[in-house]
Amino acid sequence: MESKCNLECDADLYGLGVRIASYISWLTTVIAYHVFPEKTLDSLIVNFILQLSLLIATIYKIADGTANTGEVYLMTVFGAGGGFAFTMETTIDDRHTSGFGSTLFGDILRSLLLLAYRILSLWFWYHGRNALVGF
Repeated sequence: MESKCNLECDADLYGLGVRIASYISWLTTVIAYHVFPEKTLDSLIVNFILQLSLLIATIYKIADGTANTGEVYLMTVFGAGGGFAFTMETTIDDRHTSGFGSTLFGDILRSLLLLAYRILSLWFWYHGRNALVGF
């Protein structure tokens, strides 16, 4: 069966390498939290940088008018997933990230990044999915 989809998507935005990096980042954060608590802060920093770069790239593509519906959807899932994984860990357990050497500033930055992804997700579901190219 021949595919009738002729969209050219950006593999640099959500290609195999980006997906693997996201999954590994989530996994290492959870493992560090439970097995190597002294490395949790390092894992959070890597996770934050990855999520921030994905958010910036997604917003750039939206502003440039080259973002596809599927791309923005996947980026909201990847962005929210990384932050949500650690947010759930800290909610379930009594330990908090500040116990790993994180500062209030770091906690606020992570919260703001998650808020930005939530706003992007709301924009996508209420406006963007009808305004973007594709699907």
